[in-house]
Amino acid sequence: DIALSLCNASSLNVLNLAHNNLTGMIPQCLGTFPSLSIFDMQRNNFYGSMPRTFSKKNSFQTIKLNANQLEGPIPQSLAHCTKLETLDLGDNNIEDTFPNWLENLQELQWLIANIMLRELSRNDECG
Repeated sequence: DIALSLCNASSLNVLNLAHNNLTGMIPQCLGTFPSLSIFDMQRNNFYGSMPRTFSKKNSFQTIKLNANQLEGPIPQSLAHCTKLETLDLGDNNIEDTFPNWLENLQELQWLIANIMLRELSRNDECG
């Protein structure tokens, strides 16, 4: 389990707990860290929902929560992550229709959700 004392970290920039066989729920506070740019908890055994609240002024560039046991919808507050380049939620139990508001994230290049890989680069060239 991740200690809730982690919620007291005031200037966390990178949180990488990937590939550690951790279990439990992801603390909801992790979506509210203003300086956190890399949030990588992939390939563990986390369950429950991903953080439901992402603050308006955040620095998230990479969120990797793939290969866990997360469920529920994709929180609409992810729309506040305007610097987000990579969102990997694949190989979870997240049930949701494709949220159209994700298309408004101008920096988003990679969206991976449930074995679906989409490149969302803004390249208009064909061929």
